[in-house]
Amino acid sequence: MRKFIKNKSVKSVTTVTPHRISFAGGGTDYSKFYKKFGGEVINATINQYLFVTIKKHGVIYPEKYRLMYSETEFCNSLSQIKNNIARECLRKVHIDIPITILISSDLPPESGTGSSSCFAVGLLNALYAFKGSLASPSRIAREACKIEIDVLKKFSGKQDQYAASFGGFNRFIFKKNNEVLVRPLNINEKNLKKLFKNLKLIWTNEKRDSSKIASNYNFKSEKTIGHLMNIKNKVDVTKNILEEKELNLNKLSKIFEYSWNIKKLISKKIVTIKINKFSEKLKLLGINGYRIIGAGGGGFFLCVVNKKKLNKLNKYFPKLKILDIEFEPKGTRVLSLLYN
Repeated sequence: MRKFIKNKSVKSVTTVTPHRISFAGGGTDYSKFYKKFGGEVINATINQYLFVTIKKHGVIYPEKYRLMYSETEFCNSLSQIKNNIARECLRKVHIDIPITILISSDLPPESGTGSSSCFAVGLLNALYAFKGSLASPSRIAREACKIEIDVLKKFSGKQDQYAASFGGFNRFIFKKNNEVLVRPLNINEKNLKKLFKNLKLIWTNEKRDSSKIASNYNFKSEKTIGHLMNIKNKVDVTKNILEEKELNLNKLSKIFEYSWNIKKLISKKIVTIKINKFSEKLKLLGINGYRIIGAGGGGFFLCVVNKKKLNKLNKYFPKLKILDIEFEPKGTRVLSLLYN
C-alpha cells in the first residue's frame, strides 16, 4: 500500500485494478433477486488489469478535463463529459484543478470480465488518492455500485464492483438488507496452481452490453427464480470442490456444464446463434467444462482445459484467442504516486 506524504499535493497517480472470472452464483447478485432470497457468488480476480492515471494539466492547456480512453474528450464542465462513469465518479470525488484522466485495459470492454466496474473502482481509487486520502475496499465497492446501479441505472449485479475492490478468491454474500459479506475461500496453494494451470479464457469475438442482456432477465417469473435458486444452490457445492484437499477438475467441469445449461434457460438473449455454434464446437472436442462468464450474449468462455484438449483447440480453432490466466490476490491499488 502506497503511503501519502503529508502537506504535499499529488501531481499524478496511477491505479491498477484486476478483472475477474466467476465460478458460481452469477445472477443472484442482482437486487431484484437478493433482496427477496439473498444472493451468493464465488469469483476470483486474475492477472488482467485496468489502469487509470490521473495527472495535473500543464498551465498551457485550456480545458479543465481531458479524458483519454477509446475516445478522447476535452471538456470544461462535468455535464460535457460523455463517459458516464467518469462523469459520475468526478461528481462523487470532486477535483478543483484541471486534470487529465487516462484509461487503459488488458481486456476489451463488454467482454464479461467486469470491465466497466473495474473502471469505476479504479477511477474512484485514483481520485481519492489524487486528493491525498485512502478509501477502503468496502467504501470503493459501495460507491461504485451506487454510481453504476443507482445513478446510471445500469441493470447490473454487485459482484464485479466487490471483486475489483477486494481482489482474491472470495465468496460474496449479498444479504436482503443490502449488507455484503466477504468470505475468502480456503483454497490451498497446490489446488490454486492446478486450477489456474487448467483454466483458459476463450474469446468469442463477440462484444455485448451486459446491462441490455440482463434487463431481459424476468425476475418476476417463477421459472427464472427457480433457475437462479438452482444456480445459488451450487455455490456451496463449488466452494467444497475448490476447498477439498485434492482438487477434482472433473467435478468442477460438471459444475460449469450444469451452470451453463441452467443459465441458458434464464433468457433467450444469453445465447446467440454464434455463441451456440461456438458452444457446440467445444462440446464436439470433448470440452464439457465451459461457461460464458458475465451476463451472456458474448465475451469469454471460461473453460477447464487440460494440455491434451488445449492442443485440440489450437488445431480446430487456429485463429482462436485463448488466454492463459493467473490468480491475482489483490484488488484495486495505487501503483504509483508522484508529488509536486
